[in-house]
Amino acid sequence: MTALEHANRLWDGRTWFVDRPADYVSGLYRLDQLQARDILKDAQGLTNWEAELCQRTLYRDQPSSPVVCFWLDKIEREKCGRVAA
Repeated sequence: MTALEHANRLWDGRTWFVDRPADYVSGLYRLDQLQARDILKDAQGLTNWEAELCQRTLYRDQPSSPVVCFWLDKIEREKCGRVAA
């Protein structure tokens, strides 16, 4: 299987592509992290690529770029059925 085929497969809802950092503190979130967490929890039909993007955003220690925010908003609209704020 190629990397592109793997990225486009549906996420099984259990696989984590990103290891949790040792210094990660659950409960202290930025808005982009809350959005990523909610997408992982609520979205239907995420691809592996979309799930990995959300996981990386959740564990990132710096604010996301405008490009990442664009993709989070797009995924949320398409997969969660709600409009991002």
